Amino acid sequence: MLARKSIIQALGLATATFPNYPATKEMIDSYSLLLGDLEVSEDQLMTAMANVLKSQPFFPTVYSIRAELVSSLFVLAPSSAEAWREILEMRDYRRDKIHNLQFIASGSVEWNQYKDSLDWRRAFNPRWSHKAIADTIETLGGWSEVYSVIDKNEGISTFRSQLWKIYKEYSEAEDRNVYLGRTQTRKELA
Repeated sequence: MLARKSIIQALGLATATFPNYPATKEMIDSYSLLLGDLEVSEDQLMTAMANVLKSQPFFPTVYSIRAELVSSLFVLAPSSAEAWREILEMRDYRRDKIHNLQFIASGSVEWNQYKDSLDWRRAFNPRWSHKAIADTIETLGGWSEVYSVIDKNEGISTFRSQLWKIYKEYSEAEDRNVYLGRTQTRKELA
């Protein structure tokens, strides 16, 4: 939880930049109430405030500070194109595993050569990078159903359009939860 003292310090930076906007008790109360639920450090808040002050010509709103913090520290849903790319990559991964199984079944390759080195479960029950992708796949009947549609490549444009509509609903809901502080999955630092 963000301490009131940290919010006062950040507002001090903003009021020093915009002297016509003094930090009143009401302003401090409002910003504390609306930013206090975020699990960020004082340094992270000050960095976000500095970024907002450098990038907009008006006094920072709660929304602009919160958006800066959320986008820099927490995981938001990938774009529809990124989600589609992830699904296609998983389709290709599964194709490769099925191809390997066919070689093994034909006797061309021994099972012992492959059984320990390949992640078979991932091909048939993938772990998606974001909950919105997993929820979309589940809504469309599960990974086996989605795989069979995109593997055949028949009606893929219509299917992709349906997938994107469903994904948009899930991704917007997940992102809204992040912005409202209901879910805060942190980005991994490199």
